[in-house]
Amino acid sequence: MVKRNLLITGSLGQLGRDLISVLSGHHEITGIDIKELDICDGDRVAVFVKQIKPDIVIHTAAYTDVDGCEANRETAMAVNARGTENLARACAAFGARMIYYSTDYVFDGTKETSYVETDTPHPLTVYGQSKLEGERWV
Repeated sequence: MVKRNLLITGSLGQLGRDLISVLSGHHEITGIDIKELDICDGDRVAVFVKQIKPDIVIHTAAYTDVDGCEANRETAMAVNARGTENLARACAAFGARMIYYSTDYVFDGTKETSYVETDTPHPLTVYGQSKLEGERWV
């Protein structure tokens, strides 16, 4: 296995912690959370990615409080859409691959069978809308 330099955003969240636990023996890991880097600051994101030089950015950081997103649309869009845009732009600029975790909230839940990536999204919540915008940037 080739050892890669990984940057994991949202490293203090459940998914971020689990990924660090599973991948740390096999790869070089830099885990960050909002205290280390606010992904809403595009300039800082670009500088950080340039300095770390990750091969892969695993983007798990998100504003995931569904009810909170409804009450705070601007924050949801800032974190889930523009924060993801900032990371995607930095990855493109510095040659890093990006893995993005979205949500089933990008769909309306009316399909009778399991959703697949090629299904047309139709989010019903601000959270789903913000995550879909993140997908579009990636």
